[in-house]
Amino acid sequence: MNAIQVNDAASNFPEVLEYYTDFIRRSENYKTIFETVYSSNKTKWTVDELSERSGLTRSATSKAARAMANKGALRRISSGSGRQTIYGKSEFPRNHAGDIRRDINRSKAESSRPTKRSPQVTATSNSKRSARQSNSQKAGRQCNVLYLTASPATSTRLRVDKEISHVQEHIQRSKYRDQINVHARPAASAKNLVEGLNDLRPNIVHFSGHADVDGIELDTTDIANDGGKFLSFDLFRDVLRGTSTPPSLVILNGCNTGGGVKALLEVVPAVISMNDSVGDTEAIVFAASFYAAIGAKQPLDKCFEQGVTGLKLVGSADSHIPQLDLATGTKAANIKLIG
Repeated sequence: MNAIQVNDAASNFPEVLEYYTDFIRRSENYKTIFETVYSSNKTKWTVDELSERSGLTRSATSKAARAMANKGALRRISSGSGRQTIYGKSEFPRNHAGDIRRDINRSKAESSRPTKRSPQVTATSNSKRSARQSNSQKAGRQCNVLYLTASPATSTRLRVDKEISHVQEHIQRSKYRDQINVHARPAASAKNLVEGLNDLRPNIVHFSGHADVDGIELDTTDIANDGGKFLSFDLFRDVLRGTSTPPSLVILNGCNTGGGVKALLEVVPAVISMNDSVGDTEAIVFAASFYAAIGAKQPLDKCFEQGVTGLKLVGSADSHIPQLDLATGTKAANIKLIG
């Protein structure tokens, strides 16, 4: 990308979303290829495969895919057999395909969003009041979220990509969305956890993936190794203890993670875990509802309640599975994740 850097995507979410939306909207071919790639579970595409699936000519497909890769809307993986380029999904569009798709289908005027470089000011008599209100929402205490997702190839595939996409959609619809910064780390490793704690000083560390009563399954840093790497809850606790600013909350959105509560509460004041096996749908609904409540500036106890209520509203029989545990002397009503 040119003016917007991908590694700054989380802190500049509205701006980066608008960048991709405006680019893809320029061409019907871009939109066709975007839908072809990001609505499929397929991870690698040759030009011939893209052409066949999208219905575009090979020449049009090649030209559009090359332009999209140059702008970061596709990832150029390698040259395949016959020197044919292989394309895949880029990180931001993959995590936020739903947001991009929604905004592409709106008119440009409807989808424009306030950003750091191009604030939106309406030409009405209330514009000054709206600007003051917007600035006051941005000026409050920020909530940094280190969002770790992992679904190693050797384990049953989880829709952690869909989870983070839904979370972002719910945050973007919330009143105080500018005060929540989600720093996604897909295929997260223990290294991502340590570096995220050091670099971001997150208020929330969120893990979504496979787990059991003893720990969580992360990815490895070895590109050639698709297997996972187990991180025990005792070691997780030690990693958190190694920072001078541990998070206010750890969320363990994986099966049977209640086994890690005792260890983690030695370091952090609050832990949300799952006391039984949890399905993809339940994990996604709970997380999206929970972060929507943060975006409404609710305290932790109400955020948790809204996550549970979200499960009840979709008719889930598993609303009893999420659990909120607190360190001695901590009150959830006193934990406000944004100010």
